[in-house]
Amino acid sequence: MKKFILGFALVLCLAGAGNSQQQDYEKMKGMAVKYLEESLIDYDSAKIKFGPIETHQAIAHGHPYLCIKINAKNRLGGYTGYQMSIIVFNNGAIDKMQTTVMNEQAFRIARAQMGVCNSGTFE
Repeated sequence: MKKFILGFALVLCLAGAGNSQQQDYEKMKGMAVKYLEESLIDYDSAKIKFGPIETHQAIAHGHPYLCIKINAKNRLGGYTGYQMSIIVFNNGAIDKMQTTVMNEQAFRIARAQMGVCNSGTFE
């Protein structure tokens, strides 16, 4: 009986941790959307795919970052093609000094050498 109770308590703890991670992801995603609304020339026409939240010492000094792909219009009204971006969070806010957009070649190098944005799919 004790094993059953301990096992049930463990399942409840793990379920709570997963829910917390989902809430953190949704919070970061909401902050990223607000940041992009302010930053992009034509946010309403932008096509955005959100990827995983990751941490990597070499990329953001161990701070979490959100991987995204953006296909946005330039000033002439043409789409630029999907570009990778990482939005870095520091103390619950976006760190604008470390947030960056990478061209395809730079992204491939970062992904191959450091595993950047390599742990999930984009939605």
